[in-house]
Amino acid sequence: MINIGIIGCGKIARVCHIPEYENNKNARLFGFYNRTVSTAEALAEKYGAKVYPTVDDMLSDPEIDAVSICTPHTLHAPLTVKALEAGKHVLCEKPMATSYEQCEKMVAAAKRSGKKLMICQTLRLAPAYLKATEIYRSGAIGELLTFSASLAHSGPENWSPGSSDSWFFDKNSANVGVIGDLGVHLIDYILFLTGQKAAGVFSKLETLEKRGADGSFIGVDDNAVSVLKLSGGAVGNINVSWTNHGAGESGVNLFGSKGVIKIYPQKLILEMPDKTTQVFDFEPTANTGVIDDFIESVNGEASSRLSGESVLEAMKTVFACVKSNQMKKWVEIPADKSEGA
Repeated sequence: MINIGIIGCGKIARVCHIPEYENNKNARLFGFYNRTVSTAEALAEKYGAKVYPTVDDMLSDPEIDAVSICTPHTLHAPLTVKALEAGKHVLCEKPMATSYEQCEKMVAAAKRSGKKLMICQTLRLAPAYLKATEIYRSGAIGELLTFSASLAHSGPENWSPGSSDSWFFDKNSANVGVIGDLGVHLIDYILFLTGQKAAGVFSKLETLEKRGADGSFIGVDDNAVSVLKLSGGAVGNINVSWTNHGAGESGVNLFGSKGVIKIYPQKLILEMPDKTTQVFDFEPTANTGVIDDFIESVNGEASSRLSGESVLEAMKTVFACVKSNQMKKWVEIPADKSEGA
């Protein structure tokens, strides 16, 4: 049984991490830490767990085996490194960190400690995306030529109504806006799917709507449009938004030399040149598969598909998008480990 500590008890912890740990027979919710202590106390009472007054108190407890880090982005790297150095396995929310150097330090800490570090890149494990990966890697659509990907909703403050999500809009807490919140999902999936790296990017980040309490625009982007070139030659676009006030949008189109894959949240369509079409439907599920993957890996049952090291290229690309926007030009992404931003 793996004893789990939850660091940060906001909505992502309450909706994803906590219920998925509760439903995993090899995991036990052992303790909670939250800046607002009453939130941790309510969860501890519900799940029969402990409340820790500080993160250090949790990490110094030998009964804690692993932690989920569900905090504002700027805390991801320091808390991850501290947890790994304390001998805990770590599942960290995305984006992995707020600089490429921090991401590298997280991976290095995992290697030194011998503990697992995994990042919540959920698209890799979503059923429709898993099927798309299987089909693409089978060679069914041939060489990838181009792609388009989009992810949009009305903003984090609406995803979690009734609670304070203002840290998403605070550059000191979030560092980046929608490009790090949603863009990293699409960028990571394209790189994971193809096994390629990003060779270059042109990105435009804008703040078009979101405003703070004083009426001024927030300090991070609420829309991002990027053109991405892969190391294999394919070129495509990635569009993300916090200002979609309709039903929301999520999808990836892969255009290959032999066919097309269209991915939606619960559907996949495979189109071939001879006009034949296959449609795969998937039942909605609240289980992201991330927690199950984490626990299996910690138990040594399987290698994780979400390792921190495997997310480095996606993070390098996100930071290159930020740099491209700042410089207002195309940015080449170096193939070595040096930072792309």
